[in-house]
Amino acid sequence: MRKIGAWDPHNVTEDADLGIRLHRLGFTSGIIGSTTGEEAVGDMGGWIKQRSRWFKGWMQTYLVHMRHPSRLYRDLGSLGFLGFQTVVGGIIVAALLHPIFILWTLYSLHQITIGSIGGLLTAPALFAINIFVFFSGYFFSMLAGAFALERRGRHRLISSVFLMPFYWMLLSIGAYIGLWQLAFNPFYWEKTDHGQSGGRQNSKLTSNIATGKNRR
Repeated sequence: MRKIGAWDPHNVTEDADLGIRLHRLGFTSGIIGSTTGEEAVGDMGGWIKQRSRWFKGWMQTYLVHMRHPSRLYRDLGSLGFLGFQTVVGGIIVAALLHPIFILWTLYSLHQITIGSIGGLLTAPALFAINIFVFFSGYFFSMLAGAFALERRGRHRLISSVFLMPFYWMLLSIGAYIGLWQLAFNPFYWEKTDHGQSGGRQNSKLTSNIATGKNRR
């Protein structure tokens, strides 16, 4: 941590920035095969605040490291640079464009319904590709979620994968809030309340709650 200069105190998603800087200096990371015990946010308002903070931090991370693209390319290598564009940049673009894509698709369906198929939006080939991307994106994401729940024995939760379209729209809301904050209030930290679910999780967080550290 000292070698990479600790973390950027202005970046509200510090782990994203730290991960990139660690890799740029030659460090590697891996995935520990374990289960996190962190409590999920239990209300929608808090969940959106958390996502808006994350998206704003990813935007900050992308803009900071892309100030010198050629230097970033040298540090990360071709695969690392592509991964950065896909993971960090791609998740931002996908969340921002998702509602626009849905509106585009609905407009195209309306135009076809009324017999107007002459415009670019409703060109048959382009529309067919859009529909394929639309449904295959949802299908494979739901399938991956269902497989993951099946492997963990959480069978009663498998039906929740059908809420993924709604979940993605909530992500887009968080992304647009994050974008607005990046422009007008870039260093504001959306606090997330923890220790709200009761039971086993609360027992683990008792000391933090007592000392006022149950917000992050």
